[in-house]
This record gives sequence, structure tokens and C-alpha cells, in this order.
Amino acid sequence: MFTAVLIICSAVLGDKCIEIKDAQGPYQSHSECIERALQMFQDTQILFPPPYKSAEYRCDNKYKRA
Repeated sequence: MFTAVLIICSAVLGDKCIEIKDAQGPYQSHSECIERALQMFQDTQILFPPPYKSAEYRCDNKYKRA
């Protein structure tokens, strides 16, 4: 089970970055999570327009290995 997380650092935010956790997940596969992260990135461009200092995603796994 994976949860999509998007991290955006933008000039609009000053020196700060924002971390957005997906409320629609979790997803069964890593590829579904990546697909959702890309969709989230496209959706947030309206709120936080480019250029970005950085934009990253990660897929948090609910069941991490020990």
C-alpha cells in the first residue's frame, strides 16, 4: 500500500517548501502511486505556478520492511 506525497519548493512560498499528502490513496502498486503523484503535480500548478526551486515526489509504503 503506497501513499503519494508531493514536495514543492517555489518562489511563491519564499524559503519554504510545501508537502502535500494524497487523500485519495493508498494505492496497491508503486506505479499507481507514481501516476497519482504526477496528477497531483499537474493539479498544483494552478496554486503554485512554475518556476519551481524543486519539485519531488515519493511513495510512502505503509508496510516498510524491517
